[in-house]
Amino acid sequence: MTSRSELPSTDEELSQAISDGMALAERIHPLLAGKGSSVQACALADLLATWLAGHYLLGPAVLDELLADHIAAVRSLVPCHIEIITQRRPH
Repeated sequence: MTSRSELPSTDEELSQAISDGMALAERIHPLLAGKGSSVQACALADLLATWLAGHYLLGPAVLDELLADHIAAVRSLVPCHIEIITQRRPH
């Protein structure tokens, strides 16, 4: 289980966590590519639920905070990914 103290505490640690996370996302992407939207959503929801459940000992308030922070991070990434998708499509 991850505790608050195991979260990145320096800019370097945060940068490394982001880099590692993005590399992992690139490896997962081919597993989801070409699957239907509902299949992708189910897989992502299950992964997110598993991640949140791993923090259950920290209490419901922390789970709510983690989920809110995660959703904020997702929302901040959407415009970038829209740009990537639109650049790939022929004009």
